[in-house]
Amino acid sequence: MQRFLLTISLLISACIVNAQQYHFRHYQVEDGLSNNTSICTLQDSKGFMWFGTKDGLNRFDGYTFKIYRNNQSDSSSIGNNSIWRLYEDANGILWVGTERGLFAYDPKSEKFSLLPGCPRSEISGITSDKNGNLWFIAGFKLYQYNGLQKKLIIYNDIDYLHFCTTVSRTYDGQIWIGTIDGNIVKYNSIQNTFSAFSVFSHSKQSSSAWVEKIYDSGLGFLFIGTSNQGLKIFYLNKNSYEDLLLYNEGNTDIYVRDVIRRDKREYWIATENGIYIYDLAKDGFIHLVKNPVNAYALSDNAVYAFTKDKDGGIWACTYFGGVNYYPRQKIEFEKFFYTPNENSLKGNAVREITQDNNGKIWIGTEDAGLSVYDPRSAAFTNYSPEDGHSNLAHTNIHGLLVDGDKLWIGTFEHGLDVMDIKTRKIIKHYSYGDGANDLKSNFIHSLYKTKAGLIFVGTSNGLYIYNNGKDNFIPLNFLPPNNFFLQLQKIQVVMFG
Repeated sequence: MQRFLLTISLLISACIVNAQQYHFRHYQVEDGLSNNTSICTLQDSKGFMWFGTKDGLNRFDGYTFKIYRNNQSDSSSIGNNSIWRLYEDANGILWVGTERGLFAYDPKSEKFSLLPGCPRSEISGITSDKNGNLWFIAGFKLYQYNGLQKKLIIYNDIDYLHFCTTVSRTYDGQIWIGTIDGNIVKYNSIQNTFSAFSVFSHSKQSSSAWVEKIYDSGLGFLFIGTSNQGLKIFYLNKNSYEDLLLYNEGNTDIYVRDVIRRDKREYWIATENGIYIYDLAKDGFIHLVKNPVNAYALSDNAVYAFTKDKDGGIWACTYFGGVNYYPRQKIEFEKFFYTPNENSLKGNAVREITQDNNGKIWIGTEDAGLSVYDPRSAAFTNYSPEDGHSNLAHTNIHGLLVDGDKLWIGTFEHGLDVMDIKTRKIIKHYSYGDGANDLKSNFIHSLYKTKAGLIFVGTSNGLYIYNNGKDNFIPLNFLPPNNFFLQLQKIQVVMFG
């Protein structure tokens, strides 16, 4: 008497495709974010991500969101739910700029306190200088706060500082202010004076000269984001500027809200028309926009703010689409998914993948039949029972196996097909039968071919070996009956007795 030991193991492999694509993770209300209108963001010194929305402040630990909102019965809660700016100073204090004033957050007590003397106005910019003084803009007015002296200064007697929009600090510690009338203003800390420079003087006339963002490139020039004339460059050594990106592909104005440096030569620009990625070496742009049929694309075109985390990933706040995250990827995987009116994979529920002897990739889906991908042409061909050509039995594929010029195709409750790979037509079909060597199930879960050429067929009612000589199936009756054989990847048969 002989007994058989059947060993089944699962082998998982991944095809790594080196292609440059921009795929985002999305965090929205259903993921715990307080509101999908996300305005500002930062990563604090402890590693927490913070997001300001129009309905609450959010702290994210990588798994869950903790939400801070105003509680009228608690004076230590945040004073307003509409969060516009976030900043962490050198002492680890998180400053939260709201629609109704600037608040300091104490991480130990998790309490908020209004900055003494701060007006209950919208905060549109926060930074600090080399001496630790806090600079912020409230109600279009520029303020400086000395924490040691508890002294608040307002700069309201300088003509070109009457309507301030943003404040920024350069890498060397200089303070720059943007205004509503097209000026960027430099502060001289030694003389306590300001110098203004226009970034619209030799540009085309614009309906608005609003300066939204000032960002130090670290390369001797500033990026200037504007509301109607896109992105400009201001050269620090010459105190002069040039227009860099004025219009989008539709020849309409670009509203630039934020800029961030991703690496040595690449900068990301947040606009009302998506994200522009500027390659300094190539002096060119890549434009990323929302794509409703691409689940990994940017979730909204109105991008308000960026943060680069300690891992090199980029977090992007959007007005309608919550938070988007682009991780720093050492290995990039190209994604394939169904895109209407384009040559693409047909289904969304991919079940099986196998490669034929010509290098083409066959994909079995559970919702749209069979697809084949040609890596040389980067094109898909799709097959289904309705294509009028292949005679495929069903759209729900649960097993694929290449056997020379034949492709074995297992289906859900519609039996087993064999396709001629050259003609792309079904040449044989096997289904449930009453004979001793017929399949006892139409649900074909898995297929496997051994080095010796044996083809195993796993079904919802037993495991079979295909008998090529008689074109039928040998049931392995020593296995328990009525068992599901979900996956066959490596089979080793050991005989002993």
